[in-house]
Amino acid sequence: MSPNAVIPATSRRAREERAGFRASLRRYLAVLAGAVLIALALRICVLHAYRIPSSSMENTLLVGDYLLAERISYGATVGPPWIGRLLHLPPLRQPRRGDMVIFTAWDGPEHDFVKRCIAIPGDTVEVIENMLLVNGVPFDSLLARRFGAERRGAPRVKYLSREGPDYEYWHFAEQLRSFGPHLVPPGRIFVMGDNRDNSDDSRMKGDVPLTALRGKPMIIYWSAAPSRTRWGSFRHVRWSRVGQIVR
Repeated sequence: MSPNAVIPATSRRAREERAGFRASLRRYLAVLAGAVLIALALRICVLHAYRIPSSSMENTLLVGDYLLAERISYGATVGPPWIGRLLHLPPLRQPRRGDMVIFTAWDGPEHDFVKRCIAIPGDTVEVIENMLLVNGVPFDSLLARRFGAERRGAPRVKYLSREGPDYEYWHFAEQLRSFGPHLVPPGRIFVMGDNRDNSDDSRMKGDVPLTALRGKPMIIYWSAAPSRTRWGSFRHVRWSRVGQIVR
């Protein structure tokens, strides 16, 4: 091309448009990569999803509830899901009486459980004729004072009835209605399910080490009654539970 040749305006505009498109694409990819990294960091270090498979936490948590839990309060051990747990985060605080906790204990590291923290190190736990006492004080009154029994989402403890449909659990429940007194040792907590007559918990399996804690439930992001078919659960969505704060 001659040095004095004139570049058509349409060609110059096309090159400018291609350059602008490439710059926009680079910015978009950079934002997308940043979002993926942030989501991955949240998944590894902060948030985790859980499904409730059993009735041990009824009526607070139901079978078919899906939870988001935060993993930093209690110093959870975290790592990418495809690798496993790599490091242990230092705890920001210790569980309080009444907190709901997720932990790995009893049945091996591949099993996570969700229960309520009943007692902390140094507390004395006792169950007398189905009344739960912590340091001699009825625990349900402690829950009511802390959360407010009248508030939506407050813990709702479930007991079985000899006349109810769950009578088949009664023999198991009889073993749980008298316990202790038991002193919680240092470095451990005592946990129970809100469905106390149908919960395999610290009364049977012992205290939970603080190092076994994995997270704290935050919110129910999905809930559907169990169904035998893949699409049946969509017909039984419990919309009133979606978005509930877990307490």
